[in-house]
Amino acid sequence: AFTGGAGGSLGGGVVDQRVFDRMEKRMPSCAGGIRQCQADGLRDKRVCLFAFINCTMYEMLPVLSTGRNPYDLRKPCVAPPLCYNE
Repeated sequence: AFTGGAGGSLGGGVVDQRVFDRMEKRMPSCAGGIRQCQADGLRDKRVCLFAFINCTMYEMLPVLSTGRNPYDLRKPCVAPPLCYNE
C-alpha cells in the first residue's frame, strides 16, 4: 500500500508512511490470529472473530478509508462496500 515515493503505478502509494508503519506493525498479530483460527478448526469461534476484527481494523480499514478499490488500488471504489455493482 506504500511505495515509498513517486514510483509505482499508484504514484506515491495508498496510505502515508505513518499509517503504513502501523499496518506493518500489526500484521504479525493479524496473520497469527488467522493461523490460530485455522489450526483450531473453528472450534473456538472467538479466536476467528478476533482475527477477523484485528485484520479488518488494522489492515483493511486504512485502505478502505482512502476511497480506493481494495481489489484494484488503481481505481476508486465506485459502489461501497464491495466497490463493484455488477
